[in-house]
Amino acid sequence: MKKTVILLIIILFVYYANSQTVTIAGYRFTKSIKGPKHKRSKVLELMQGNNGNYMVASYAGPKSLITVIVYNLYTWEKVGEYVFKGRAELYNSYFDDMGDYFYVNNDIFKNQYKKINIKTHKVENVDCSETPKGCNKIEPEIYKTEFYTVGENYYIKRVDDRKNYIKIYKKKGLFIESFDDEEFDYDYDDNVNDSISTPGINTDTIIEQPNNN
Repeated sequence: MKKTVILLIIILFVYYANSQTVTIAGYRFTKSIKGPKHKRSKVLELMQGNNGNYMVASYAGPKSLITVIVYNLYTWEKVGEYVFKGRAELYNSYFDDMGDYFYVNNDIFKNQYKKINIKTHKVENVDCSETPKGCNKIEPEIYKTEFYTVGENYYIKRVDDRKNYIKIYKKKGLFIESFDDEEFDYDYDDNVNDSISTPGINTDTIIEQPNNN
């Protein structure tokens, strides 16, 4: 009986491990990132910053709140986390040329934006006329939950069966075995890459309170 139980445990462990390490032709899994802790959280949309320095993810939140997290591209460290009421249409959001400001489209019908200062984390409401691209006509698009970085060196996607997680795959030809092997992580424990924090940034001070107006 004990042998049967042990064998069953081994089979279940192997099945779980295989289910978490989906093979992407030409790529190797290198890291997972977990979103916010609340139960309703899931990745809604992913985008690569137009300046090539950042990755941005939007997450569903409770009571119509949206969480937008900006990560450094390639180091995957969290640059800032911002919570506000409404929407975050990343397909129509962008950074300025210097990468100092991120303009989040939060109302596709009124063409309104949240202007985020990447360095100070100040958030303010601005009209489209105050953005670098002006008031272009907006067409709703399907949210992207996967993308390739420039040169297809990395493939980034939302995990299908655990939608609060992001998986990052690196092109096999870019691996340096002795260094990159340390990045591997197949564990989905809450303590693993849990909303990666950045020293010196207190997320409590950069969360915008909903505007009651």
